[in-house]
Amino acid sequence: MLTTDLWQKIQDYFFSAYENSLFELAIFIAIAILFFSVKHLYSNYKINKIRRALPLVAGGWGTRGKSGTERIKAAMFNAMGYSVVSKTTGCEAMFLYAVPYGKMREMFLFRPYDKATIWEQYNVMQHAADLKADVFLWECMALTPSYVKILQQHWVRDDISTITNTYPDHEDLQGPAGINIPGVMTNFIPQSGILLTTEEQMRPILSYAAKQKNTRISGLGWLESGLLTPDILQRFPYEEHPDNIALVLQLAKELGVEQDFALKEMADRVVADLGVLKTFPVAHLKTRKLQFTNGMSANERFGCLSNWKRMGFDQHDEEKEPGVWISAIVNNRADRIARSRVFASILVTDISADKYFLIGSNLPGLLGYIDEAWKEFSKTLTLWPKNNKVDNCESEQILQQLAQHYHIAFKAELVIARLQAMLAGQPVVASEEIAVICEVWETSELLREKLVSAGIESELDSIMLHHERNKQEMDSYHEFLNKLQHNGNDKELNECFKKLLYKWFVDKIVVIDDYFSTGDALIQKINNATPPGYLNRIMGLQNIKGTGLDFVYRWQAWDVCHLACSQLHSKDQTVIAQNLRVLTMFKEYGLLCEEYVRETIEVVKHSPHIQRESFQAELILILSNLDLALVKVNEHINTTRRTGGIGAKFFELLEAFLDAGDAVKRRKTADKIYKDLVAERISLGKAVIELQGLNKRQKGGWLTASFFRNKAD
Repeated sequence: MLTTDLWQKIQDYFFSAYENSLFELAIFIAIAILFFSVKHLYSNYKINKIRRALPLVAGGWGTRGKSGTERIKAAMFNAMGYSVVSKTTGCEAMFLYAVPYGKMREMFLFRPYDKATIWEQYNVMQHAADLKADVFLWECMALTPSYVKILQQHWVRDDISTITNTYPDHEDLQGPAGINIPGVMTNFIPQSGILLTTEEQMRPILSYAAKQKNTRISGLGWLESGLLTPDILQRFPYEEHPDNIALVLQLAKELGVEQDFALKEMADRVVADLGVLKTFPVAHLKTRKLQFTNGMSANERFGCLSNWKRMGFDQHDEEKEPGVWISAIVNNRADRIARSRVFASILVTDISADKYFLIGSNLPGLLGYIDEAWKEFSKTLTLWPKNNKVDNCESEQILQQLAQHYHIAFKAELVIARLQAMLAGQPVVASEEIAVICEVWETSELLREKLVSAGIESELDSIMLHHERNKQEMDSYHEFLNKLQHNGNDKELNECFKKLLYKWFVDKIVVIDDYFSTGDALIQKINNATPPGYLNRIMGLQNIKGTGLDFVYRWQAWDVCHLACSQLHSKDQTVIAQNLRVLTMFKEYGLLCEEYVRETIEVVKHSPHIQRESFQAELILILSNLDLALVKVNEHINTTRRTGGIGAKFFELLEAFLDAGDAVKRRKTADKIYKDLVAERISLGKAVIELQGLNKRQKGGWLTASFFRNKAD
């Protein structure tokens, strides 16, 4: 009876249309506070229990290089035979896992809609404890000081922490000034632990805070990094910064690990991050050559320009290498407005390229920021920097320098050299024919006839298009030069000068506005924009997430495919067998792989070392898998092309309506995969593939792709 009356009172309180008393309100508040307090205490108890189950914890933070540092740490501990779980949230949220003496593998850390919460750290710690990890490594993903304090001081409580550097970044949350950044990072210093850092300028701030927390700090600088010679750095599979390697070597020293052993194993075992600075092998595609350098993890000005210079993109000589293009692919994000403004300024004022491919979200906004940056930059442009006009020699020199900066064919020799480079890349054109064809470079009709006579068909229109553009650039240059030499109104001439430069710059921008474009579709568009016969050196800038993600995956897949194919030329049948197995099991064939795989198989199938029946059968299977994969690739590319206009809007609205339910299914599936991994009901390799598929699905476009795939079937 008492229970019935109590339940009736509770119902009356919540559902009654009449006013409730202050006493009832006080009871409700007390119950709510009690519930919150009990839940908070229970959560703290669980976190403390998880932390006690982790024998060694080493976290890392910093503005730049923290993801790479965590991966090098994981490689070192993996070499020592420990079970390792390493959480890294660089370009993509991942965690690395290895059983004792096992191979390190990485898998996605599933984030609904790519949005991280502080409870993600709790979940990963729980996974590490369930997997009985000996070592737990983590990269701090928090930005606000209060969250950093919770993670480090209350939850994780590192035994050893590393801070790579304290460069200015995220000033909106950690600023406003650069000196505020190290102040925020002091929240990451553990209590009564060890702190290792390569920060030099702001180290006094870190040292003072470490002393207050009874933590021993060990600092490294230019000397430790300088002792790492180029041949040592080249052992790493990508361009790792010497400071990061030196930092992990110092960690090895703290743990009593032999330095030579640590250095060798770090280079051999490191699992490269998706965003590491790396140049992939040249891929041949329809008489063109593409070479991609991944610099997308550098999300601020200093890192971006440093990568551009380190990889030699600023050293391109148009006259010595007329058949080489320099391109930048800029992956914009709508939720990074400040970053978009920075990169708009970089494109306008700092780097020089033949093409800028803009991908990602909010591209109209990025174009607006580029226009704003140009307006500011144009205020500094003048033909007479010394504010006098004695003669035009200096002005002509300025014009030529800027024409070279914008990669303009400003003289006949360059136009001819570019035409020769295009012809040299055509297999049907003999070298002795090139000079004869180029004799008629000025007359379009005669040139087209010569090209047809030489047997050029598929690339005829493309060669003529690029050649005509080169001639137009030369004409525009000489037209303005003529005005300059004959003098005119200084102010009007200067305005014409700015308009000419703006046209040269804007003509280099290519907007790829399909946010859901696949990596192969982007590769095809970049390849089509590249002159035939050219080598296009492409640098990725700004971000990897979103549209750029699958683009980078395509290059990673090509890297694996290229390595396996190159090993087929070996005389060691064990090596041949291993790499044939890699290629037969390979699931990521794409446009970049096609020509190299076919050419390699055509050569090696006649090799005396691959005459075993099983080897020949595997070669046939590889070609079959390649053909099937390319059919699907072309279907996806065609799907991308068909999704414009009203149909695209309809599918976009319908997917937005249905995606909430699909997101719940994705979350449940991800949780099930993690549980099955712990319970050993699923293999590590299968878990990696399934989580990658879930992450791709939540990027969007899944409804459109599913519709056209079912329609094709």
